Amino acid sequence: MASIPQLERLVALAGSLGALVDAADGAGDAFRTRVQYPRVFGEFVERHAFVAFDVGGFRIYSNIQGAEDGLEELLADKILTRELVNAGFLPFGRPATGSYDRICFDVRGTQDPDDAPVVLMDHEAILSKNRMPKPRRLADGLMDLVDRERQKAGPFAPLFLALLLCGCTGPDHVSPAKFKAQYAAVGQAGTMQTAQYLGQRDGRVFIRVRSMSVVSRKWSDHVIYVDLSELEPAFRDSLPKTEMKDIQ
Repeated sequence: MASIPQLERLVALAGSLGALVDAADGAGDAFRTRVQYPRVFGEFVERHAFVAFDVGGFRIYSNIQGAEDGLEELLADKILTRELVNAGFLPFGRPATGSYDRICFDVRGTQDPDDAPVVLMDHEAILSKNRMPKPRRLADGLMDLVDRERQKAGPFAPLFLALLLCGCTGPDHVSPAKFKAQYAAVGQAGTMQTAQYLGQRDGRVFIRVRSMSVVSRKWSDHVIYVDLSELEPAFRDSLPKTEMKDIQ
């Protein structure tokens, strides 16, 4: 199993970018590939559902079958995929510019089973010139790029990680009307749903909604938020000014 902190950091980034759809209805089936990716990305593909998202100028392709910009589409070019994989380059994305070049893990002689250097591979050299291009190194590993992106993402990525660790989904932005309706349920006992006011952070206000599935009868937790600036002044001023802390 991959190093848990590494996988959690990748999941947190995908969530903060709105790419993680683990709990979404109709998210679609995961695409199964025989490509043996480094452990962190391999487990991310196997254990989570995500749409394509951009990191450091390139796009990590989705693992959902039939998704736009998906691994299924990326690996469908059999000639390009075969030549790259046989040479030790495992494709998992393309430049965010739309170029047909491949972003790959360079696993030639790597000593780290969890991650591998990330390189750019020129597609024309293989398809038009019948030769393997010289890899252009982009980062020491995927986690190197992830950590750079998380530093740019500000406070929202750590918040998503806190939600992940407590078993919550979200945070999802909702309309002021929906937020107000959920706030009205805070502190009220319910047989199928309860709401807890979490407080304010970084100009946003959060509520944790706990609900029971009518099918499985299992409880799940979901966090919603609105920007304070979206709320009517009277309602906004009535909210407790409690700062949102780590979620338990």
